[in-house]
Amino acid sequence: MLKRRTVLLLIGFPFYVLLLSFLSILLWLLVYHPIEAWSEIDFHWSWVEQPEWWMIGVVPGLLIATTQYLFIVPLFDVRVRVARDGRPLLPSLIGAAFVGALGMTAMILALTDVVGLLFRGEAREYDAYWSLTTVVLSVLACSWLIWTPLLAIFSRRRPHRTTPGRLVGLLLGGTIAEMVVIIPVDLLVRYRGQCYCATASFHGTWLAVLALLWLTGPGIVLAVTSKRRRAWLSHHCANCGYAKGPSPGPVCPECSYAWVGQ
Repeated sequence: MLKRRTVLLLIGFPFYVLLLSFLSILLWLLVYHPIEAWSEIDFHWSWVEQPEWWMIGVVPGLLIATTQYLFIVPLFDVRVRVARDGRPLLPSLIGAAFVGALGMTAMILALTDVVGLLFRGEAREYDAYWSLTTVVLSVLACSWLIWTPLLAIFSRRRPHRTTPGRLVGLLLGGTIAEMVVIIPVDLLVRYRGQCYCATASFHGTWLAVLALLWLTGPGIVLAVTSKRRRAWLSHHCANCGYAKGPSPGPVCPECSYAWVGQ
């Protein structure tokens, strides 16, 4: 018999993917068109037959939902540790690396248009949508491979319960900083070009917004579970999970991890 959590996942995950797909398309439209121009957009169901809308909606929705799941699930077990002899946060690191890759990809796309503006006076406009899609997905995949080991190193140096929160805070701050750089580039490209939706910086702006959307889910979960996690940490070793007992010493008798300042 399937566990209740598994049943809820099987039922809820597809609906969550659809919700994120809708939000992804909505964010794309917000970046592409100001709200006052939405009356000019022809909304119709034939969009489903167009592959580019799957790349704008369903693919990002599926990637965001899957990587959020990888990041969040280990957090429901307050005993999850990063220490070598504990339970690794590898799924969380893979999920967090995705949002880091989104931000890096957005920055790289914006910088390519900066180079175009400096040397040609205008950003490159891709004639074929799939050419631009191939570039975006290739950079995203390479960035994901880079971010995963970087976050693993970051987590190994901090074997305690605050690692997920630190990751979210680090990624949120980095994403906001990237948007401060990307948005002016996007505005400059729109001013100098005609079809700005076919430029790299436009998609960079959209990916940066998607990164903020990704961080919303883990941020809510961390806020809800933080009290329980702090309560567990106050009575257990953050490194190995050993119960401190009524009269704990300065270090853990199980792994010799210093409890002072934990």
